[in-house]
Amino acid sequence: MADIKSFNLFRVNCLLNDSQSSTLNSILISVIHEKFFECQNKAETLEDIFAYIKDYLHIPIELDFLDNLIQSSKEFNIVPTQTSKLINLLPEEFKRVEAAISLNSIETHIIKYLQTNNLNSDGKIVIEKMLYSAVFENINSFSVDNLKSLIPNVDAFDFTKEEIDLFNAFLDENNDEKNKAIYNVFSRAVEFAILTTGKGIKQIDFKLFEDKSFILDTNIIFRLIGIGGKERQESTMYLLEQCRDLGIKFIYTGKTHIELNNKLTQIVNVLKSQKSQNTIDLLGQISDEHSELFHEDFIIHYSHLFHKGTIKTPDQYQRHLFSEYKTVLDKLNAEINKIDSIDPNDLRKYSKFLFDKKKERFHYYGRKASEVDAYNLLLVKKIRGQNNYNFNDVKSFYLTSDRTLNNIVSKQNESIIPATILPSQLFILAKSFFSSNENDYDEFIKFIKKRKTDFKYSGSQVLSYINSIREITTEVTIISESLILYSDITYHHAKEQNIKYATSVSSYKDVLNTIIDQKLSKGNTAQVMINNL
Repeated sequence: MADIKSFNLFRVNCLLNDSQSSTLNSILISVIHEKFFECQNKAETLEDIFAYIKDYLHIPIELDFLDNLIQSSKEFNIVPTQTSKLINLLPEEFKRVEAAISLNSIETHIIKYLQTNNLNSDGKIVIEKMLYSAVFENINSFSVDNLKSLIPNVDAFDFTKEEIDLFNAFLDENNDEKNKAIYNVFSRAVEFAILTTGKGIKQIDFKLFEDKSFILDTNIIFRLIGIGGKERQESTMYLLEQCRDLGIKFIYTGKTHIELNNKLTQIVNVLKSQKSQNTIDLLGQISDEHSELFHEDFIIHYSHLFHKGTIKTPDQYQRHLFSEYKTVLDKLNAEINKIDSIDPNDLRKYSKFLFDKKKERFHYYGRKASEVDAYNLLLVKKIRGQNNYNFNDVKSFYLTSDRTLNNIVSKQNESIIPATILPSQLFILAKSFFSSNENDYDEFIKFIKKRKTDFKYSGSQVLSYINSIREITTEVTIISESLILYSDITYHHAKEQNIKYATSVSSYKDVLNTIIDQKLSKGNTAQVMINNL
């Protein structure tokens, strides 16, 4: 068998041109195209191709099925031998494959982006790694075994701030062809994963959405009312409105409502504890001017509204969010769950299971949050009944933005369709049926941006900083410069020592005094400070 270096998802996607639907047959033909492209169209036996598909890619097909598929495609040169058949692409077909890859592969768009912006060619490896990581996040709940082997070193993916910034800048580039190519990578990977699981689907079609209900996670609701930034709010609302028009029903539970209410009360109490609203106003001004530094949490969101004059008190903010909450539920025609309660013993056991699994991954996760997730997931199970093994039959999903939870649930029982689904996964499955314009690909890009909060300030951190140094200065420019510089130094520590983002007020004051005393530019100061660490 010819030496195949790797299976390339980035190239396979551009060999499938019909974005409206894909069948197992068309995906298999494209996989074979990719194989021959990698070996420069060197002829192989039918058995070698079969072994590649079944043993390496783990696609469960029969030899006779593959033989008939190749013979009926009319794209292959087939030469019978005494023991088998030698197969490769017809010359004109191989040229077509080469042209499709050179024009449409995401690799081509990455190279063009780096060249246009005079960036180091090493960035190609970074962007590809991050794309593979994002692809895996979207396929892992559809087919872990079949596809994990196709994405190299997926468990070792970890990214620096600089790599995340490069990836997000590439995604932000205004280029419809590039965005379409990226979407196709994810779309084909998910289709490939679903179609090769043997879970009752031979084609992605509207049956996937018939009579389906999606239970909304609290964090999804927070996104919809603006927590997490305007881009996330708009993209999530766009997706859910399109799904509503497809006939998908949205449900929220009493547990979710209580969790949301408790969180808002907690935030309002934190905001009321601030002695000076001038600090909030200052935070709003800084975060408006340097949004790239901040994690868009409740405090940052409140500071934006306060600085604009939209909200004047924490109590007004709470009423504002509840009003947005009601508006969102009305827009989506979302209904409160009316199913009988979940068994308390099942709830206790499953809540503990989720809490322990999250703890293994070093994620902050409260016991109350684990109880809400457990309740909603058990409700999905109750709605589904025994229809847990076939994508067309399942009646409910838990729509969550929690990728760790999605990963835990996906691995819990891989023969069952996972109870969770991510917004990006839902977008991929439903996109072909949206009654909207052609640049929906741009909307999808917003779902796969990397937003690691390790590299951004939280609202409470900055409030602490501002309160601690007000006796030194209240100058917005100096405070902003010191925040930027301190983040640069912190990222340097995180990269060198492999630790998470950590801060201390005393070192922050040192940075502030350095700026004031030396009166250096931000760039020079950052280099001096980092070099002296």
